[in-house]
Amino acid sequence: MQVLLTNPEIDELTYYLHAWTKRLLKLNKNQNNRIYHLERFKVTRRRFEGLLKKKEIDLLLLCGHGEEDKIEGEEEIILDKENVYLLEGKTVHALSCQSAKKLGPLAKANGAKAYIGYKEDFIVFMDNRNRTSKPFDDEIAALFLDSAFTAPELLLKQEEPEEVFAKTKEAYDKNIQKALNSDIQSDADQFIGWLYWDRDNLELC
Repeated sequence: MQVLLTNPEIDELTYYLHAWTKRLLKLNKNQNNRIYHLERFKVTRRRFEGLLKKKEIDLLLLCGHGEEDKIEGEEEIILDKENVYLLEGKTVHALSCQSAKKLGPLAKANGAKAYIGYKEDFIVFMDNRNRTSKPFDDEIAALFLDSAFTAPELLLKQEEPEEVFAKTKEAYDKNIQKALNSDIQSDADQFIGWLYWDRDNLELC
């Protein structure tokens, strides 16, 4: 399977997504996948479209900021209604805000096999004591990102999108229960509600 993975890195959230992606790539070593990894300044529209046109990409794993009808790279929009036709026959997972609201259905209308993403903002809470410098020491962020990265991990194992969608919802449920039973939770914390938010806004198009 050929995979296109994007990782702009422009702020704390995309830094964390990039860190979790590196762990995902390590897990992929046992899979027979060819991954084309666009990261940081290489996440441009030209490179993105070029790979989709030249390679037989089966799976897209997109990390970056988004809106209802677009996904961004490092400094520009890489996917929108103008080039969504390039997703024909492909499975897409997008860790971005809102893109499953309009871009996901549009991708399906243009022949995408499946589009898994978030129909509202994708939220990640972080621990101020461990932010940025030690992302994997951040237990709060892990509740969100371990749940969210369940989907790309299973897609790399070539599980069907419907199964991936259901198992990712289950991963959120598991981490919600973990958070409820954890000493990192207090009455002042609001992140459990946002775990529910991400779970409920995960969409399969």
